Amino acid sequence: MCRSGLYKSCVQQFGCGSCATMCQGGPHGSILKPSAFRLPPVCHSTRIFEEYGGLKIFLDPTAFGQDTGGDVWLGGLALTQLLYGRPSAVAGKRVLELGSGTGFVGLALARLRPEVVVLTDQVSLLPLLRKNLAANNFTDVDSEEPQVLVTTLDWECSLLDPVVMRQRPFDVVVASEVLYEPLAVRSFTATLLNVCDPHTVVYIGCCFYSEDHVRLTNMFLAKVARRFTWEDVTAECKNCRAFSRQGVVLYRLTPIVAEPRRVNNVVHQTCV
Repeated sequence: MCRSGLYKSCVQQFGCGSCATMCQGGPHGSILKPSAFRLPPVCHSTRIFEEYGGLKIFLDPTAFGQDTGGDVWLGGLALTQLLYGRPSAVAGKRVLELGSGTGFVGLALARLRPEVVVLTDQVSLLPLLRKNLAANNFTDVDSEEPQVLVTTLDWECSLLDPVVMRQRPFDVVVASEVLYEPLAVRSFTATLLNVCDPHTVVYIGCCFYSEDHVRLTNMFLAKVARRFTWEDVTAECKNCRAFSRQGVVLYRLTPIVAEPRRVNNVVHQTCV
């Protein structure tokens, strides 16, 4: 899930990848340019999201230049705004986040009262995730009915983490800004298909920083086409125009339900 090339490119040009936008160039745009639409400012390696109950997110500057998981990015902010506009998509549901990074998206969604939220990422980012859980009065306790859990999930490993296995089935899976390298797209796709159940709905936040990112996203959508139909739901986001101008696109993947089959005169509804 390393996106060091993406991060270095954005920092070299603009100082912060999340404060960039794209000129129009094709259906999604392709060239970054400065933008006035920004995430909350960084103060002492922390961002405060007042819109989400004063959510306090610690960043990890040591990760910068190696992986973008140490900060919050526009794709995650837009995805969070989308789901806050439709809280019933999360409330009372079992939610899994892939590539949680700082944990911003999952922690914000936890305030919509899901049954459980499981935040996952590489082992190196788990201390940051747990720090942000504690900073926002969440506890990482694998009790009978936990609200928020943190665990590792290696996309290169075909075996799912025991915590993820115990918390299945998931009603909702979310991920943001994860489709930037061919190898990561392949491993992310395999992991996504592995964790999804027949009823799981997936929300993905993307930000197109180049035509390559558009191509990789199209490759991902093609790979999941046998299991899901997808739609661009960016327009449903509160700040959709501002986000769209910055190359942000939000997708909802809905599982494909096969035609009912009849066995012994009993209709069975199945999923592909």
